[in-house]
Amino acid sequence: GFQPEDVSSQKEGYDIISFDPFKRRYRFLEVKGRIKDAETVTVSSNEILVGLNKRESFALVIVLIENNVAEKPKYIWCPFKEKPEKDLRSVNYDLKKLLNRGEL
Repeated sequence: GFQPEDVSSQKEGYDIISFDPFKRRYRFLEVKGRIKDAETVTVSSNEILVGLNKRESFALVIVLIENNVAEKPKYIWCPFKEKPEKDLRSVNYDLKKLLNRGEL
């Protein structure tokens, strides 16, 4: 029932804005595709800041890929705990630890 829109080219800190017409609210989704055996996922400082500012409505969405086939996405709500240092451009997160916090 959500109405998604791809906004990845706008560099807003998320890839998809999705409107729920019944609850009348937006969700902000940053999507990361990773090879199934990957150990880390890289997130930009901008993505982290947006995730912190939109804490209740932001999800980091991880899509694992094996043999060119994507698995079901896993949603990690409120994925970030603290602001990145001002001179950081990106941060590598432990992929397994993030996935353990995710929902299908």
